[in-house]
Amino acid sequence: MSHPSTNSIVATLSALAAAQNLRASAFKGCRTHLTSLTEDEPDYLQGWSVEEIEPHFRSYSLVLDELLGWTYVETQLDLHVPGADLGCPIGTYRLITRLDGTVTDDFLTIDMPRPIDT
Repeated sequence: MSHPSTNSIVATLSALAAAQNLRASAFKGCRTHLTSLTEDEPDYLQGWSVEEIEPHFRSYSLVLDELLGWTYVETQLDLHVPGADLGCPIGTYRLITRLDGTVTDDFLTIDMPRPIDT
């Protein structure tokens, strides 16, 4: 049995992501999520303001999930605060889509609270 090469898998995933415009969908979903959190749960952003947070594309991943019984693409953005000199992202945003492009879920996490000024 012949197996597809890594290059062909990566090319197929890249083409799928481009065809479904997953990067733009993730940026839009992230902004929507940040805005709704500010309105619904202002403490969720752990002291950061929506205006400070800049999403940066990180990756696409193809996930074969046995528990769910389906395969999906995860588009991940890292959340940065320019000028904060933190050395790492403050959190992540993940957009989950089925292979047909249907958005099934999204997650935003803030892992690093705003430092307290001393």
